[in-house]
Amino acid sequence: MKKQQLTECPLFYGLGEHEIEDALSLFSATQISYEKGAHIMTLSDKSTQFWLVLSGTVHVCCDDEEGHHMIMAVVTPFHTFGESLCYLGLHSGVYAEAKTNVTLLSLDGSILREPPHSSLQFLLQQRFTAMLARKALEMNARIQILCKRSIRDKIFAMFTHYGGQSNGRAFSLPFDRAGMAFYLGVDRSALSRELCRLEDGGYISFSKNEFYWHFH
Repeated sequence: MKKQQLTECPLFYGLGEHEIEDALSLFSATQISYEKGAHIMTLSDKSTQFWLVLSGTVHVCCDDEEGHHMIMAVVTPFHTFGESLCYLGLHSGVYAEAKTNVTLLSLDGSILREPPHSSLQFLLQQRFTAMLARKALEMNARIQILCKRSIRDKIFAMFTHYGGQSNGRAFSLPFDRAGMAFYLGVDRSALSRELCRLEDGGYISFSKNEFYWHFH
């Protein structure tokens, strides 16, 4: 791990190498690797830590009463997960799974609840609070997608979220077709049929998780 790469994470943005080393020490940071399919955080966990993805992709998921999976968040390199549960010390109502082989930093959240003993600790606490606020906004965007009535409307809302507002824009989604169905809370076959209808209608073109949006 190159420490300066960590500045891509909002928690460490703008810090020098020595400040990053001090921050990692405050968090008692530990680098851990998981193979694809491994469970990182389970429903019964009561965690005192949160995680920063260094490489690979993690899905944070929950199951409904019928056992259907739903992706709550797709976490890519230099983004974090598990922050709220860590800060509040709650049992998890979700679980995290390695979608690919992943390398993570495990970060102890104890320093976030203590009176700050240094300007760096105070800065990290402020940035952690800002990260929680951004997560709340992201979850609101997700709720707006799930609230759409039709599969087509959910797809367009997702495209707007991940692909921006512009017509004629190429973009990629951070999950495969099964993951997209989980993310939208819809049947995979029904999703595939709707994507084909949109392509036949000239609204989109796509290959796997790469999309070009012709319509806004």
